[in-house]
Amino acid sequence: ELQEKLGSEHFAVYTTTGRKNSVTAEGMDEYLLDVGLLRGSTVFFGTGSSNLSRLVRFLRGPEGVSLSLDVDFNAIAF
Repeated sequence: ELQEKLGSEHFAVYTTTGRKNSVTAEGMDEYLLDVGLLRGSTVFFGTGSSNLSRLVRFLRGPEGVSLSLDVDFNAIAF
């Protein structure tokens, strides 16, 4: 439903070979469910080099225990 509202050009994943793969509403729901469950966990282990892990760490706030298995969450500069 969200995919239909936004159109196929707004949510797309490009592989390393440049082939386009559309993101489905079901896949987006699963991704958001994962983020929500990880946000509410007692302790979160992730990687500071991962966009998903940095998002979860940010959503958990400073009071949530979040540990990175590679680089510090604050070490990545944009």
